Amino acid sequence: MTATPFDSNITGITSHVWGLDFQLKWKPLQYNRYHTFVLEGEYVNATLNVNSSPTGTLHGYYMQGLYQFDLRWWVQGRFKWLNRLADLYNFFPGPLNITQQVHEDLSGQRLSAALAYVPTEFSAYRLQYNFVRASGINEHQVVLQVNVTIGSHPAHKY
Repeated sequence: MTATPFDSNITGITSHVWGLDFQLKWKPLQYNRYHTFVLEGEYVNATLNVNSSPTGTLHGYYMQGLYQFDLRWWVQGRFKWLNRLADLYNFFPGPLNITQQVHEDLSGQRLSAALAYVPTEFSAYRLQYNFVRASGINEHQVVLQVNVTIGSHPAHKY
């Protein structure tokens, strides 16, 4: 049996989606290779009308700050928030978890902090901590990431 993303009796679906994003970057001239600060964020809002009846709203945002405090070192902080009401499940399904009801509200937050060491343009190391709260369940994560580039260098200035 194949599941469809919505009831086959629904004939009129319209959506309204809008978003807003920004990025502020500070790089002083006297320390141009050693100090940088970036603040960025985004907000997204989606509303559906099914057979001329409005559903709940799916919306969320994130804010992130990155600071380069030395030639090869960065710190990062990030906060994300998402709210999806249960009546939007058929249109925007979330990750399945056996311990949760499939059609419940999916609301969550994530707070991250990271420290990165970038010795060359071909390699980077990042240690990151995440605190995730989704549908009332808290989770702590520690991630160590190693990136190695083989071949032509990435299209970034270092």
